[in-house]
Amino acid sequence: MSTTATPIIIDDNQEQEAFDTNKLTSFIKNIHQLFPSLQIDDYLIRIENTILQRDSYTSEQLTNLLILEGLANINEHEPEWTYFCAQIYLSKLYKEAAKNRGYDK
Repeated sequence: MSTTATPIIIDDNQEQEAFDTNKLTSFIKNIHQLFPSLQIDDYLIRIENTILQRDSYTSEQLTNLLILEGLANINEHEPEWTYFCAQIYLSKLYKEAAKNRGYDK
């Protein structure tokens, strides 16, 4: 089922934000700078296509999607996908810690 509307991203505080391709691409490319040997073009396309197929995602679902799509790319020629996905997970943990400690206000 394909949708033509822009998907909504719901954060941990139940605040809604329209999906921003540029914001997601910027996040992924910042992590990619740590692992420049990885080919991320297909990854970006698959992520964007998957997101556009639904009306909404929670930020946790979006993070899990990024990690699982990255892990699907691991092979003997590009084992760095493991570390790429670990960086995404680390970002999630830092965000959760900031929220729990009240730093995100």
